[in-house]
Amino acid sequence: DLLSLIDQASQARDALQEARHLQVISESLMGIFLKNMSKEVTDRFLHHMKTQVDALQSSIPDRLAASQKHLDHVLSLFYKCDAERLTKLAFADRHENETASKERSHILCRREEATAKLAADTCEKANAELSRSLQEDPTCQNWPALKALTAESAACKEPMEKETYEEYLERMRSEFDSQLLLFRQLKNVCSPRENAIVSCDEDKIAYIQKLQLCNTLQQHLEKESCSHAIEIRQAWNSYAGCFMDAHRRYQNEAAQAQQLQEAQLKEFQATKKIECMLGGFRSTEPKEVLRKCEEEVKNAKLPTDLQISIPCPPAYKFPAESLPAYPGSKEYGEEQYANVPHEAPVIQSIHCPVEKAANMSQVEPPSGCVK
Repeated sequence: DLLSLIDQASQARDALQEARHLQVISESLMGIFLKNMSKEVTDRFLHHMKTQVDALQSSIPDRLAASQKHLDHVLSLFYKCDAERLTKLAFADRHENETASKERSHILCRREEATAKLAADTCEKANAELSRSLQEDPTCQNWPALKALTAESAACKEPMEKETYEEYLERMRSEFDSQLLLFRQLKNVCSPRENAIVSCDEDKIAYIQKLQLCNTLQQHLEKESCSHAIEIRQAWNSYAGCFMDAHRRYQNEAAQAQQLQEAQLKEFQATKKIECMLGGFRSTEPKEVLRKCEEEVKNAKLPTDLQISIPCPPAYKFPAESLPAYPGSKEYGEEQYANVPHEAPVIQSIHCPVEKAANMSQVEPPSGCVK
C-alpha cells in the first residue's frame, strides 16, 4: 500500500530507488481519491503521508550538500597537485645557483689547462726540433757516441816492432792530441745546442695537475646538473601522475553528482506533486486536482541553493620551457661546454639516470562542468 511505499522511500539509501518509489506513490494517489474512507482514517493517512513527505524533502539538501562537499574536496586535489609541483620545482632550482658557479669555475680552469698544455707542448716541440737538428747535422752525428766514451777507451796501444820508447811516446802523444782536438771541436759546436734541450717535466706536471683539477670540477658540475635535471623531471612526472589521478576521481565524482542531482530533482518533483495532491485530497474533483498538481510540478526545478555546483577543474600546466639538459646528452655538451677552449677538450664523465618525461596531452574536463 501507499503508506508502506512511502516508508520504504524514506528508508531507501539509493536516491534513484527513492525517486522511483515516490513516482509510484504520486501516480497511485488518484486511486485513493476515489475510495470512500472515513474521516478518521483519512486524517491518519494524510498526517502520516505529510510527515514522511516533509522528512523526505528535508533530506534532499543534506544529500546534495554532502555530495557538494565531497566534490569540492576532490577538486581541491588539483590545487594540491599544483602546490606540490611548485614546491618541488623551487626545491630543485636550488641547484641552479650552484651549477652557475661551478660552470664558471670549470670554464676558467679549462682555460688555464689550455695555457698549461700549450706551455708543455711548446717545450716538447722545441726539444724535438733541437734533437732533430742535432741528428741531421753531420758534424754532431758522432758527438753522442764520442761523449759516451770512458777513460778506459783511451788506453795506450801496443808498441810497434823496433819502435823506440821515444818514438812510441811521440806516436801516443800525437794520437791523443788528435783525439782531444776532435773532442773539443765537437764539444764546442754540439754541446751548447745539446744543452739547449731543457727538461719539460715541470711543464708536464703543471699540465697534468691542472687537467686533474679541471676533471674534478667537471665531475662536480655534472653531478650538480644531473641532480637538477633529475629533480625537475621528478617534479613534473609526479605532478602528471597526481593530476591524472585527481582528474579520474573528479570525473567519477562529477558523474555521480550529476546522477544524484537528477535523482533528487525527480524526488523533489514527486514530493511536490504528492504534497499538492494531499492538499486537495478532500476535493470533489480529483481529476482537476491532479491536472493542477501535474501542471505545477511539470517545470519544477531544484532551488539554486540546492543545486550542485560542478566547476571545471584547472587545466594541466605544461612546462613553460624545455626541461634542463642532463649530463651524457648531446644537448648538455653543446650547452655547458660551448665556451671551453678547444685546446682542452671535454669528455662528459657521468651518466645521468633521468626519468623519461611523462607524455601528457591536454585532458578534457568532465561534461557539464561550469567554466
